[in-house]
Amino acid sequence: MKKVNLHSLFYIPIGFVIIVGCSLSYAGMVTAGTALSTMGGMLALSGLWLMANEVTEARHRCSQLHWAVERSERHCLEVLWKVIQYVEARERWWQGHSKRVGELAMRIAGKMGMSPEKCAEMDLAGRLHDIGLFAVPDSVINKYTNFGVDEFRSVKKHSQVSYEVLKPLDCLSEELLLAIRYHHERINGTGYPAGLAGENVPIEARILAVADSYDAMTHDRPHRKAMSPMQAMQELWRCTPAGYDAESVDALARSLKLMVPRASVSNSATAEQPTNQTSAV
Repeated sequence: MKKVNLHSLFYIPIGFVIIVGCSLSYAGMVTAGTALSTMGGMLALSGLWLMANEVTEARHRCSQLHWAVERSERHCLEVLWKVIQYVEARERWWQGHSKRVGELAMRIAGKMGMSPEKCAEMDLAGRLHDIGLFAVPDSVINKYTNFGVDEFRSVKKHSQVSYEVLKPLDCLSEELLLAIRYHHERINGTGYPAGLAGENVPIEARILAVADSYDAMTHDRPHRKAMSPMQAMQELWRCTPAGYDAESVDALARSLKLMVPRASVSNSATAEQPTNQTSAV
């Protein structure tokens, strides 16, 4: 059944009054016609005023609802951040990693000329990108040797898990979610979870990959000691453009003032498995 517009029904008799008033005036009954026309106009203005009030109240209710949703989602993000801190607290090697990756991703985006809003979004992506690590067993996270095939397969699930956990949040953009999902993809297609290559890897994911790898390489892990900042930058350039996005690596180098002469770096033809293991989580 079609819904009746009550506002339209309200204006039907008003329109009739105005028409009758105009007709009376035309017929010579000026006083009566003017009175009816004036009354109809006043009723019409009253109706408009009531409609304006209804619109204002509806907007206020919508604003309150929007604020409540935003507050709820901010609270959810705060809870998720606590979960990430708990995940990282399982072992000292990982503490502070997500916060540092967010800061690096934000700096890279800034050097690439992205808007302040996009830079803030990259910071948030970095802070949330490894929440899926809760699905990786402690025995793998804290292993003091390189991962075996089965262990590496377990680790590779974490980026997809992160995406699935965060996807229901409307406050997170699709670009941010895809950055988290694909931050272990590599330009030559050797990454995971989807084996994307080249321009098919979203730029946000390429930025996050560089930030994540640099921070992983410059901090101790159970199976290796940290590289120096310059060594890590050289490793990033060695695996560029096969593994990492050249523009993102250059932006990081400029941000950190770690300018490495490209001629001194031997580029690999592929993104080697040891590099993927270095930055696997």
